[in-house]
Amino acid sequence: MVKNKIQTTLLLLVAAGILYFLYERYFPNEEKVIRQRLAKLAEVASVPDRPTVTGNLAAADRLRDFLSPDIEIEVDVPGEGRQTMQGRGEIVQAVVAARTQLKGLKVALFDIHVTLDPGQETATAELTLRATHSGDKDFFVQELKLKLRKEDRLWRVWRAETMKTLSQ
Repeated sequence: MVKNKIQTTLLLLVAAGILYFLYERYFPNEEKVIRQRLAKLAEVASVPDRPTVTGNLAAADRLRDFLSPDIEIEVDVPGEGRQTMQGRGEIVQAVVAARTQLKGLKVALFDIHVTLDPGQETATAELTLRATHSGDKDFFVQELKLKLRKEDRLWRVWRAETMKTLSQ
């Protein structure tokens, strides 16, 4: 009798665990979806050690899916000052041009803090970007603020800007 209760309890716990896993897998919360989307964006932004023209064009095309058509980027470029770009087309062109010059760039995003707006149709992500060239010990770090909105059921960046840090 006690053995049956233990087996039933264990079975219910295992079933509850499986249901929770399936729920999280197929119905993730919006914050988790945004984090996964940003991780994929970092993968697309990375450049292999031996990039090809077709690979660069394909990556730029994949990048389009992460950007809103009316995106605006304002970044502080070391030695160049504040730079602004508007529109997905201009940004994709800049990415293609940059990818032809870069080889072996690994982009990673860390410390991602996501704040969803009340309607859960827009969000803000504050994060740290780290870019490393293959074979280099040094790396570039920049804090960013991204504004995202849901378009066609996908989270897309519509505004990106660098954030001032203590060292700047």
